[in-house]
Amino acid sequence: MEHQSSPLVVTRRLYRRGGRISSRGRINGVSVNRQTLLELRPLLMDLTVQGQIRMLGCQAQQRRWLDGLGDLHHQQTLHQVAAAHKTWVQCRSALDRLRAERQDVQQRWQENAHMLTELQQAAMEDPQELATLKRNQDRLAHARRLQEGSWSVVQTIQEPLPDQAAALDLLGQAEGELQAMVAVDPTTLQPASTGPERGAGRGPGAADYGQQLESHPQALAELQERIAQAV
Repeated sequence: MEHQSSPLVVTRRLYRRGGRISSRGRINGVSVNRQTLLELRPLLMDLTVQGQIRMLGCQAQQRRWLDGLGDLHHQQTLHQVAAAHKTWVQCRSALDRLRAERQDVQQRWQENAHMLTELQQAAMEDPQELATLKRNQDRLAHARRLQEGSWSVVQTIQEPLPDQAAALDLLGQAEGELQAMVAVDPTTLQPASTGPERGAGRGPGAADYGQQLESHPQALAELQERIAQAV
């Protein structure tokens, strides 16, 4: 240790005499008492003992020195303390794990409670209401396309142009148009009987469907708002 312009060397020698250990401290070769060494202790001076460097103020090393001087009873006590500390560490880890699990459960409970509140506000009594709302939204959003399709079916079946194909071909064309409409709105028309008679009742039905279809922006907006609550 540098002290002003000259080095300051602190040494301490340990002696074993019988069953006792004594020490003698020196500063720059001059013997000093124990109180002087204690005053230097916080400065963490290096101490040379048997060729090994030890920190004078290292509490862990001091405890190891003291423990090494204990008898068999002292060693047994150390083992008991070590076992108790190990048990404490395990219990502390288990406690931290339980606290984390409890926090996770509380977070999931809050999320489920929030979801329940939203469902109660939506007041969905019919489990199929969301699917029905989406079908109605598609029908209103494509009202113009469905109207054009329904009038095309009526014209194809009831009022064919002179240069159009035979009746069966017209029914096939009308059936294709109806299938395209059903892809957008499954409730367009109910299945009918097969054969030439299946087109007889579809002409008026398609006309009525086209008259009922109107693009209603307000109804579409209400449906979209209801779907947003239900999702």
